[in-house]
Amino acid sequence: MNIQDKIKGYLYVTLSATSFSIMVIIVKYLQETSIMPATQIAFFRFLVSFLILVSIIITTKKNIRPKSIRNVLERGFGNAIASITFFVVIAMISATKANLYNMTYPIFVAIIAHFYIKERLNIYSTISVIVGFAGVITIINPSSISSIAPSDFLGLTSGILAGYSVVALKKAR
Repeated sequence: MNIQDKIKGYLYVTLSATSFSIMVIIVKYLQETSIMPATQIAFFRFLVSFLILVSIIITTKKNIRPKSIRNVLERGFGNAIASITFFVVIAMISATKANLYNMTYPIFVAIIAHFYIKERLNIYSTISVIVGFAGVITIINPSSISSIAPSDFLGLTSGILAGYSVVALKKAR
């Protein structure tokens, strides 16, 4: 891989992270200033993404052939539910905390990949999962299990489903 490809990769990652942050801000704004429900916001988000993806496929003339349609559908379904859950959580709590919950997905990728596609958890991954869970508990800050708010459970659900979607995508390739 040459330096231009690396720079291009860094730029794409930065653009992706920036776009995701802007999306969170827009979703929070729409939910606070309109009567548009999270499901409708998610629909338009997916529609815009679909149109962008189709235009890229058409202009680059790429032929997409996944190994498994089932895994692509699993990924799509998991990602759709994760996004809708995430958008609902944004309406319930601060966008920052909702985003933190959604960004727990790497913890769940490691766990789900271990059981679903038999990836081995090495010592570093195991320590990372434990530290990650400690961070999640710090964010939730429960005094007891009954004090955990429904928004906390939904936030973690969005992270779990996003993690599942990543693993399903990896399996589909």
